[in-house]
Amino acid sequence: MAKNKLRGRKSRNVFHIASQKNFKSKNKAKPVTTNLKKINIVNDEQVNRMKKL
Repeated sequence: MAKNKLRGRKSRNVFHIASQKNFKSKNKAKPVTTNLKKINIVNDEQVNRMKKL
């Protein structure tokens, strides 16, 4: 019975999992900063339009 349990679950390398988490978090951070820059550009355009009026 213990042999079947070992076949079902294979443990992953700890270093592989740790490096994978860091890799994903870096990728997630990039689009947030670009979206914030876009929001700032749009806000600046709106402020400029209001100043012209």
